[in-house]
Order: sequence, then C-alpha cells, then structure tokens
Amino acid sequence: MTKISQRLTHQEKVTISSFSMVYLIISIVMVLLISDLLVERHVRAEQETAMNKLSVVRSNIESQVYMDTYLADSLAMMVTIDPDFSMQHWDMIAQKLMSKSSYVRNIALAPNDVITRVYPIKGNEKALGVDFRNIPAQYESVKQAREQGSVYITHPLELVQGGKAIIARYPIFTDFPYNRDYWGTVSVVIDYQKLIVDAGIASIPNAQIALSAPKGVFYGNPDLVAHNDFHLNVSLLSGGWTLYAYFNFAAAPEVVMFQRLIQVSVICICLLIYFVCTLLYRHYLFTHRSAMHDDLTRLPNRRYALNYVTQLIDRRSTDDTFLVLNIDLNDFKKINDTYGHNVGDEYLKYIADNLTRSVRKTDVVARMGGDEFIVVIRGVSSCDQIEIINYKITRQFERNPFLWGDICLHGSFSVGHAVFMGQGISLDDLLAQADHNMYQKKAQFKQQFSQAS
Repeated sequence: MTKISQRLTHQEKVTISSFSMVYLIISIVMVLLISDLLVERHVRAEQETAMNKLSVVRSNIESQVYMDTYLADSLAMMVTIDPDFSMQHWDMIAQKLMSKSSYVRNIALAPNDVITRVYPIKGNEKALGVDFRNIPAQYESVKQAREQGSVYITHPLELVQGGKAIIARYPIFTDFPYNRDYWGTVSVVIDYQKLIVDAGIASIPNAQIALSAPKGVFYGNPDLVAHNDFHLNVSLLSGGWTLYAYFNFAAAPEVVMFQRLIQVSVICICLLIYFVCTLLYRHYLFTHRSAMHDDLTRLPNRRYALNYVTQLIDRRSTDDTFLVLNIDLNDFKKINDTYGHNVGDEYLKYIADNLTRSVRKTDVVARMGGDEFIVVIRGVSSCDQIEIINYKITRQFERNPFLWGDICLHGSFSVGHAVFMGQGISLDDLLAQADHNMYQKKAQFKQQFSQAS
C-alpha cells in the first residue's frame, strides 16, 4: 500500500485526501441520521407495544373492580331488603362474598354510619365502633354515596386498622327505590395495590407509571401528571382514575445496544464503499498511467506530452506562451554498454528525478522514448528566462551526481528549445525546431569531446 501511495502524484494525493475528508463528513452525517431514524422507529414500535400493554392494564383494573363491586352489590341489596336478617347472619353472608372476590380485604356494615359488623374480625378489631362522622376523610365518601344514591368508589384512604385501600361505599335505604330513608352504609375495602400489581402494571419495561384519582396521585411519580408521553382514563362506577406513562426507551440498554449495532453496521458499509471507491480510483489512475505515463521513470510519456502541447497550441493565445525543451542524453549507449542495462535504467530514473526537481510543479517533464526527454514550461518568452532555466537544470545535476556503488556520473545532456508565443505554427514544426536546436548542441558537445580527447 505504501509503495502504491509513493507512486501517486501530489495532485492525486490531494484529490484522494479531499475525497476522504468529504466522504468522512458525509459518512458521519449518514451514520447519525440512519441510526437516529432506525432507533426512532424502534422506540416508536416499543412505545406502541407499551401503550397496548397499558390498555390491557387499564382493562384489567376496570374488570377486577367491576367484578368485586358487582359481588358486593348483591350484599348491599340484601341489606336493603332485610337489614335485621343481614345483621343476624352477617358472618355467613360476608364469608360467601369474600370467597368469590379476588381483592376484597374486609367488609363493614355501618347502621347510621357507625361500624357494628366487620368481616373478617381478625385484624380489623379497631374498625368496630368507628363513627364515620368523626373521620372527615372517610365521612366525605360516605356522604357522596348517600347523596348520589349509588355505589361510590373512593381514592386510596388511610384505614383505621392500618394501611391504605380503596373503599366501595354502598348507601342503604329502607324505602328503595325512593332512597329517602337512609339506614346506613356497607363498606367494601379493596386491596388496590395487589389489584394494580396483578393487572400487570409492573410488567411494562422502561416506563414510569402513575395513577391518579380526583384527590391526587396515589401510585407512582406525581410529576408524570404534568410530564407524560401517554395517559388513559380508567373508568370506575363513580368517577375514575387516570393512568399516566412516561417512556424512557431511548436510554434503555437494549435500545442503546441496538443503536450501536446500527452505527457499527452503517460504518462498516461506509468503509466498504470508501475502500471500493478508492480502489476503483487508484485502478483508474494506474490504468491511465499505463497509457499516458512511462513505466520506468513514472513520467508522462510521449502520448501525454504531445496531447498537452497540442492543447496549448490550440489556444492560440499570445498571453499563454510556453517553452519546449528537448533534452537528449549524451553517451547514454556508452553507459549501457559499460555498466549494463540495470545501471542504465537507474540512470534514466536519476535524470527524470532531477529534471522534475529543477522545474516547477506546474511544469511538465515527459520521457519521449529511449534517452530523450521533453520539458514544457509555461509563461516563458524571453532569452533571459531560458538561460535561467538552463542554469537551474545544470546546477541541479552538478550538485547531485549519479551514484551507484563505485560509479559516479554527472548528468550530461544536450538541450534544444523552442518558444511558442501564439504564432501560427504546428506541433510538428514546434518540436522540429526544438529538435534542430538540440542536435546543434549535441554536435557542439561531440566536437568539444573530440577536441578534449
């Protein structure tokens, strides 16, 4: 991977880096959006399931309260028909009712609102003789039942014998159905806490539940009255309760785990797409290079150089001048014959590298074939500029000789040039001019070499 990266040009590295940064930002946004969307749908589904369960809880509460109050209603009717008989056979009648009910804790008979009979007596001894008129919290519900002439179900009340319960008050009138001659009341104490638990209220995960009566919240967090996600009315025989729910599925461990699983999955998909795109792009680059670049020196090849110069000529702009340097190595065949083709190949790489270093990054250095190179430098038109460029190239090679084992060579080449300044000239003519100048320099080199010999 490192070897491939080293072969990338600066522009290609910038392109890949820019793509990577943009793709990273897009991927982060996509991961967050997709995970949030799927988690939201998952949470919504969980909430709908929880709401369905709450509806079942409400139905269970209503059905159980109706069942026990219906059974107690038969007792109240019996007392209404024959109060004396009911008092004489109280234990038998009350025991019969208790055996059929699920949540009735005890039953009390209160002629003139004073409790004289309680079943079962054990544990409820303190209730005997209690005058409701002396207990305002309870007497209010007794009066309510008397005024409406039918059963009244209270919110949870403190019991005289200890604990809390809801109470079904049945007013007894001796002139039924006119209900003017008030005899007293039958009170049926219902264990609402057991009723709520059996209704399944505790089986709803990741949810806070509260129950309230007109007198206030009697189960759960009172804050849910103001801040809740869902509420249901629980209908009872008189008035009713309200069931509130606040869902916290987003912080539930299973939802957090689901969110992380989604994020990891999306990240893996994004990484897979990134690597596929990167590999395809690199494959394109290397395929393009095989057609437009030299395999040995990694420079643009003859085809690339000719296309590039043709595009510059076609502009025909006097403001877009450029210089073409035609470079031919001196005695390259001798280097191959003396040191071998491996050294010759390394020498060509050395020439390519130093030519690239001696010009700007925006300039084009190409290998035309064999030991011939071309350099295209834009923005050059004067002889002084050409001299400066030649000097930079010469100095680069003088400072950096070719070293290979015991071999030390300085780059030797002949350079011809041609300048394009918007004149009507073809590609072949421009290159022929540079080629002609190069052969003149090469002839001068051979003449100087012969004289030196």
